[in-house]
Amino acid sequence: MFSSKSLRNIILVATVAILAAGGVWANEAAKKRRAAGMMWAIPAKSLFCVRINKFDSTLDGVNEFLKDVAPDSLDAKTALLSKLGSLLGDDRLRGVNKKGNIAIFGLNVPGESAARGPMGNMFIGALLPVMKYENFISRNPNCGEPDDDGISTITSNGSPMGLATNFRRYALLCPPNARENLIKVKKLLNQRKQSLGRSLDADERKQAWSSPVWVYLNVKQASQMIQPMLFGGLEMIKAQLEKAKERGEGPPIDPAGIIAFYRGIFETVLSGTENITVALTPSAEACNLTLGLKPVPDSMMAAVVGEPMDGDLDHLLSYLEDGAIFNVAGKIDRKNLKTT
Repeated sequence: MFSSKSLRNIILVATVAILAAGGVWANEAAKKRRAAGMMWAIPAKSLFCVRINKFDSTLDGVNEFLKDVAPDSLDAKTALLSKLGSLLGDDRLRGVNKKGNIAIFGLNVPGESAARGPMGNMFIGALLPVMKYENFISRNPNCGEPDDDGISTITSNGSPMGLATNFRRYALLCPPNARENLIKVKKLLNQRKQSLGRSLDADERKQAWSSPVWVYLNVKQASQMIQPMLFGGLEMIKAQLEKAKERGEGPPIDPAGIIAFYRGIFETVLSGTENITVALTPSAEACNLTLGLKPVPDSMMAAVVGEPMDGDLDHLLSYLEDGAIFNVAGKIDRKNLKTT
């Protein structure tokens, strides 16, 4: 027979085991929810992504920071939320999960487009967190009923202002003239293997979901669109400088040499950079900004911004003023710099 003490011990061990198992299951469920989040939906080929985590409290932090650096009349939170409320037709933003995360992203959608130029197929969309999509549509007067494709037109004062459709726990919003691309992009959002979340490393993903504001610029992807326009503009400047030189105007310089110099810099940066990230943490005391640049392996940019020599900056950081507006500290990899 079991004594009462033994029985208590057995019950205690069983309870601990159940709680531990529950913790593991909850942790796995949390991982699955996070894996199914917006970063695992936004396409990896997006040219940019702006993520605002817990946007209601983040906007509070922005207001706190702006108190001492902007006019008293400026209320960034009210201004932004009122614009969103004006778009949806409800200042209370009923159905919107204000504790959730917002993402704005842009990508070039393959296919024919009536617009000219490299930006002709550009799609800019926003993922707005909602409690329940059906309630979000019904409670915001400017949102029309979904059509056969599940797309609602957002109308203000009789004019179409945008389109909305449901994607998981979000309302996917875009401009009113992007209907065909909206349908294509919604399909792309379901391709997790080609998502931004998969293309980022673990540290980048952690920064994306832990920073109040996170900005991602896909330089490698965008350079395919930017380089033709940028270099075309440089050639136009070169032609103008050469004409001015022929007329005897301006300083005696070599236009071809100057343009070649700047072209080389732009080529190095654009062809040698994978992405640039910016993380912002606003508060009443300061707005901390973290910049990140990921170079293309074995490129000149990799040599310039590569991993510096071993050592820390502790002996230098003690000289920096804590209350300064701007502080910079860094290390130089002399070997790589000399090679470059």
